[in-house]
Amino acid sequence: SVWRPINHPAEDNTLTLCDGSAIDDSDVVEADHITRQYLESTMYGLFSRKHKWYYLSKQTPEELYFFKIFESDPGGVRCLERLF
Repeated sequence: SVWRPINHPAEDNTLTLCDGSAIDDSDVVEADHITRQYLESTMYGLFSRKHKWYYLSKQTPEELYFFKIFESDPGGVRCLERLF
């Protein structure tokens, strides 16, 4: 996925991402995800002090975040701190 602010730098409620390589299987819990059109499950993260979090302070519309939402290969999870 790609995320960026649209019209001005993000100063409040910035997008914050957790490094997937710092998450263990025990750090997530599966829950039902039910709507009128959808019946599946989703995963929710649990707090852990070992998680590594990243955000861009005052991210501008010219600064893009590229990130994975899902990785099926357990060895494929990694964090790139800076893409530019």
